[in-house]
Amino acid sequence: MSQLPIKTRAIYSWGGNKKTNELGFMEGDVIEILKVVNDNLYFGESQRTKLRGFFPAKYVACNQLSERQSSPSTPSTPVSANSSKNNSFNSLFTLKKKDKSSSSTLNTDILNNSFQERSSSVVASPAPPKHAEQKQAKKFNSSYVQQLLDASTLSTDTGSSSAFGHSDFSATSAGSYMRHKEREEYESKLQSMANSTYTSNATRKALDEIIEKNEKRKQPKLLRDLLGSRNETSPTFDDRIYLMSVEKMSQMGLDEGLPYGYQSAPSKRVAEQICDMERTKTITGHERAKRAKRILDEEPELILKPQETISHVNFEETDILSRSCSYNLDSDGLEKVDYYMSQQKHNPFDTPQKFTLDTILRKLKTELEVSRAIYTYLTQNFKLIKRKDEKVSTKRMFGSEKISEIMHTCLCTPHQLVWLFYIMADTAGLEVEIILGYLKHPFALNDVITNSKKRLIINHSWISIKIDGAYRFIDVILGNPTNDLSVNYPEIWDCNLNWKFYFLTRPFHLIHTHSPRYIDQQHIVPPIDVVAQLSLPPLYPNAIVSGVSWYKYNTSMLHLRDYELYSFALEIPPDYVVQGKFKPYDSAFECVDSFVQVYQKNDVRIANFQGIMSKGCPAGFVYVVGKNEYSKKWNLLLSIPCFHQGKWKPLEWMKRAPGLNGVDVYVREPKVKNLKCGEQLFDIKVHGKSGWIKEVQDFYDGSLKLGLFPPNKQIIELNVTNNHFAAMIHLNKTGYWRLGVLDVKFMRWKVIAEWSVA
Repeated sequence: MSQLPIKTRAIYSWGGNKKTNELGFMEGDVIEILKVVNDNLYFGESQRTKLRGFFPAKYVACNQLSERQSSPSTPSTPVSANSSKNNSFNSLFTLKKKDKSSSSTLNTDILNNSFQERSSSVVASPAPPKHAEQKQAKKFNSSYVQQLLDASTLSTDTGSSSAFGHSDFSATSAGSYMRHKEREEYESKLQSMANSTYTSNATRKALDEIIEKNEKRKQPKLLRDLLGSRNETSPTFDDRIYLMSVEKMSQMGLDEGLPYGYQSAPSKRVAEQICDMERTKTITGHERAKRAKRILDEEPELILKPQETISHVNFEETDILSRSCSYNLDSDGLEKVDYYMSQQKHNPFDTPQKFTLDTILRKLKTELEVSRAIYTYLTQNFKLIKRKDEKVSTKRMFGSEKISEIMHTCLCTPHQLVWLFYIMADTAGLEVEIILGYLKHPFALNDVITNSKKRLIINHSWISIKIDGAYRFIDVILGNPTNDLSVNYPEIWDCNLNWKFYFLTRPFHLIHTHSPRYIDQQHIVPPIDVVAQLSLPPLYPNAIVSGVSWYKYNTSMLHLRDYELYSFALEIPPDYVVQGKFKPYDSAFECVDSFVQVYQKNDVRIANFQGIMSKGCPAGFVYVVGKNEYSKKWNLLLSIPCFHQGKWKPLEWMKRAPGLNGVDVYVREPKVKNLKCGEQLFDIKVHGKSGWIKEVQDFYDGSLKLGLFPPNKQIIELNVTNNHFAAMIHLNKTGYWRLGVLDVKFMRWKVIAEWSVA
C-alpha cells in the first residue's frame, strides 16, 4: 500500500461544513490525504485553501488506498518531505482507474453521525464519477457543447470553475441552502441532457447558449469574496422556462441530430409516403429550416445563402486620383470604332505590336477607343482551338516562339488570345493585367463550390484594365464567338449580347461567374470572401442585362431527399418570360421540366421554380432560360447544381399555357394534374396590368373574374377579390377542367391551366 500522506485530485466539488469539520473543495483541487477513516471517508488537507477536514472518498481520484488498506482508525506513517513531494507529483498522473462496480453504491454503515448520513445521501446521487484521463480523451471526440461541459469540469481555475461546482455549499441559512439546491438540480439536469446520446443538434445548440450564459454569470474569486454569497442565487424564472422549452425540444426531436437514414429505434428509416397534393404545397419556413439544418449537419462547409455576402457595404474599387470623369464607360457611342475596325484588313505578316502602332494608334487616341479596337480585332479575326499541353501562366505566353504562325493562321488557344490582348494593350500604354481564375461553366459539376477545402482550379483567364480611374474587366475569350459556350449551346447563348457584355464588365457583374486566383483581383472593396464567391450561384450575361436577380435562394433546397422538391425564386422584369429545366449530369438520364409560376409582391414580379429530378439520377443542374415576351430567342440566365438521395416518385404538374401579356396567374392549389371528383380547394392569385384589370371590371360591372370550364363546356365564374380567389369547388364531371382569363379586346377566354378529373 502507498504510504500516507498521498496527494490526489478532486473529481467532483464538495461543499463541506465547518460545523461538522468537513473539508470543502472544488473539482481539480489537489487534496493531501492524511488519514483513511474507512472505505468511504478520508481526512485530508486542501493544497489550495490549506484547510483540513473529512470528505467522501468517492469525490477524489484515488484507488491505491482501497486496494491494500490498513486499519481504518490508524493513520499511515508520514514520509519525508522530499519523498512526499516526488510522490505527490507522480500520483497525479499514475493513479489507476477505478473499478466501476466500486463506485456505484456506498455502504450505509460507515459512521453513526450526521456526516455519514449526509455523505451517503449526496455521494449516491451523482452518476458514476469520470476520471480526468477519460474526460480529457472525450474532450477531443465529443460535440462542441460536450467539449464546453468537459472543459468546465476539468478546470482548475477557481475563478471559472465548473457550472456544476458547489464550493459555496457551506452557507448555513435555509434560504441559501434552498437556492443552492435549486441551482444544483437545474445544472444537474442541464448536464444530463447534454450528455444524453439522444440529444439532437438543435437541443445541443440551445444547451450551448445556456452554458455560455452560466459562464458569463460566474464571478472571479476576488469579486466573490467581496460580494459574499451572490453566486448562491437560484436559477432565474427565465432560466427555468428556457430549460423546460429545451427539454420539450429534446423530446420532440430525438432523431434530428442523427445522420440521415438512422434512428434511435432499431427499425429502419422508411421514406414517408406522401400524396402529390401535399408534396406540391408551398414549402413552409419550418420545412426550409429543417432541410437547412440537415444539409449543414452533412456538409458543414456549405454556405446556404452566398448571395447575401454581397451587400451595400461593398463597392467597386476606383482610383480617385486618376479619375477625370471625361466620359462614361457604360455609355454606347463606340460604333465609329467598331466601323473603323471592320474596314481594316488583317495582315498575316504583321506582329501584334506593329498592328497596334500602325493601325489602331494612328486613328484612335483615347484609352476607351483603343481598348475597344483591340477587343474588336481579336474577337472578330481569330478562331479559338484547344491544346491539352498548354501551360497557363502570367509570366510567359505559351507558344510565344510561334506568335508569327498565330498571326498568319489566326488560330490560337483561349489563353493565347488573352496574351495577344495584353501585348497589344501594353504596346498602346494601357494599364492592364492578366487574371487567372475559375469560370463557372453552366453544365459542369463544380467541385470547388461543393467542397471548399479543394484548391482553386485554374480553367480560365481574362483581362483587368483601369480606364479613367475605374477598374473593369475584358473577357476576350467569351467575347469571341468561337468559344466553347457559343459552340456547344448556340440555342441559349446570345453571341451578340455576350460580345458587348464582356467588354469593360463591371466587377459586381463578373463576380457571379469569374473567381480570380487572388482576392484583391476582384476589385471590390471590401473583397468578397473566396469561399462565398465560389458558392455564388452563377448569373450569366443575359440575366444581368435583363435585370433578373435572385429573390429567394438557399443551397439546401437543391439537396433533395426522397420525395422532396427543389425550390427557388427569381425577381424578373415586366414583360419577361422564364422557363426552367433539370438537366442530368449523365446524359443517360432524362431531362425534366420545372414547374414555373409568376406572381407579384410589393410591385415586384417573382418567378417561383419547383420540380423533381429524373428517376435514379444523383446529380445534375437546374438551368433557367428567359426572353422578352415578344422575342423568339431564349437565352441562358443561370445554372445551379442539384442533388438527390433516397426514394423517387414521379410527379405530374397541372398543364400550364402562356396567358395574356401582362397578366400573371399563380395557382397555389391544386398544382397537380390528376384530381378526383368531389370537393376541391382552388387557391389562386391574379396580378395584371391596370389596363387589363379595368377592362375586365368594366365588362363585369366592377368585378374581376376568372373562368373555370368543366368538360360540359359551361363556365364557372370565379370572383377575384383583392387579387385573390380561394373557395371549395365541387368537381362533378370527369374529364378536363380548364382555367382561363378574359381577353376583352378579342372577346375570348385564354386558357392558362388544365387539370384531369377522374
